Amino acid sequence: MRKFNFYPGPSTIATSVLEKMRAEFIEFEDTGAAFFELSHRSGTVVDCQRRIVARLRQLMGVGDDYHVLLLHGGAIGQAAAIPMNLLRGKKQAAYAITGHWGRLAAGHAEAHCQVERCIDTSPECTSIPPADQWQVPADCAYVHFTDNETINGVEFQELPDLDGQLLVADQSSNILSRPWPTDKVALTYACLQKNIGPSGMAVVVVRKDLCGEQLPITPAIWNYAKQAKADSMANTPATIQLRMLELVLDWTAEAGGAEEFGRRNRAKADMLYDFIDASDFYANKVDPAVRSRMNIPFVLADASLDDQFVTQAEEAGLIGLRGHRAVGGMRASIYNAMPEQGVSQLISFMQDFAAGNG
Repeated sequence: MRKFNFYPGPSTIATSVLEKMRAEFIEFEDTGAAFFELSHRSGTVVDCQRRIVARLRQLMGVGDDYHVLLLHGGAIGQAAAIPMNLLRGKKQAAYAITGHWGRLAAGHAEAHCQVERCIDTSPECTSIPPADQWQVPADCAYVHFTDNETINGVEFQELPDLDGQLLVADQSSNILSRPWPTDKVALTYACLQKNIGPSGMAVVVVRKDLCGEQLPITPAIWNYAKQAKADSMANTPATIQLRMLELVLDWTAEAGGAEEFGRRNRAKADMLYDFIDASDFYANKVDPAVRSRMNIPFVLADASLDDQFVTQAEEAGLIGLRGHRAVGGMRASIYNAMPEQGVSQLISFMQDFAAGNG
């Protein structure tokens, strides 16, 4: 029996999507083979990839002046690829450090340019300063920010207003969780394994005019201009992820798209935050103005009960609640595929656990 899966990534996928994948696992349509056994040059796989790009354009509102790329490497791969593609002769880039993943991305960029940490909320990373407090060099190539930090549980509520600077957004953990102003961002990227599929790939939406001036050392698989020219097939794509991505995107569209999931995710998050805030047994340390709707960290009044909490939660059908080792405590990841019922059952368990251990 499936349990409610609160893992931060790889994470839960809608049961209806998994059932569709299971039904076609041995044979896809009338091909006589599984989808991932087919050549990536076959019409079946090429058509799937084209449908994915069209669906992403629809769901994210992507205009013709942007490439939509489906690439290997996940978000960490793209964190390394972005400076190689977007420096375009400039010597520095700005990075907003609001948690672990922003810090990691900045570290990758340091191999290629001077990195200006325009904000750094370490070590707590529980707030985000307003954009007018950021120290952004006027001549930097771009400004990178992590729209939602999965470990620390902070999320931008709106785009930072930085006077025409090129914005690069890591949306790995909140892509399609709410409407997104793609046309105001130079590059949006996201791994699959949190909101739109299994691990192993990344989606990159990048302005066409920014491609073509990559560093000479840029590998072909992360060269945005080459991948755009090759329809994201400069190398063999991860075909099983392609089919799963298509199924998740179809499910997302059928449910009402980013606008509907924005409503659902706000409601789920509010339920859990309201319960935590009213409790004297649990606490969330994040500034309420920037609390994540995707990843909700919380601590118990007595940290010695953490192991017991995790064990009993698993026995109650709630898995993946232990917090990241860097911060401890607990964390509930409630991505698009987490139903409201899962959050309700988590709250019920938390009530019972507090009553028995308070």
